[in-house]
Amino acid sequence: MTAQTPGVPDLPEVREARKALRCLPFAETAEHFNATCSAVEAAFAALSARDAEVGNCGAALIAAERRRQVEAEGWTSEHDDGHAAGELAQAAAVYATPPRLRRMRRGEWYEPPRDPGFYVEVPKGWPFETDAYKPSDDRIRELVKAGALIAAEIDRLQRQALAGGGGA
Repeated sequence: MTAQTPGVPDLPEVREARKALRCLPFAETAEHFNATCSAVEAAFAALSARDAEVGNCGAALIAAERRRQVEAEGWTSEHDDGHAAGELAQAAAVYATPPRLRRMRRGEWYEPPRDPGFYVEVPKGWPFETDAYKPSDDRIRELVKAGALIAAEIDRLQRQALAGGGGA
């Protein structure tokens, strides 16, 4: 039995990769070396696929949020096309900025009110209406929102380029 590495799940794919890696320094032929590398690559691919299936990887979380934005909020491609001045990327930048850096005003730190049900201070640079800014104490959630907004901006720019309007 091999010792489990902290933070690495004990999955069949990981056990196969460990077994392959034990042979790596002793690979005597190119075929054995290539087979070992293939086993390691397959293990990592299987882990990535498993993460994507359960929605644990960042790309899957971002894709799910983008779907939610379209389906629940109505932020369709037609809606996004109305934001041709880079507002989607600007909003993404606000969410991607660490919260502590959003709390800087004229070079000095301040603490905004912490009762979002009553009042939320909108950071400088927020391009939309005040009520559209929905900060979270969950950093991953904010980064997922930022990623979904970036995906929407990329899609908008690609549609614009295909329509002959170039990218902005």
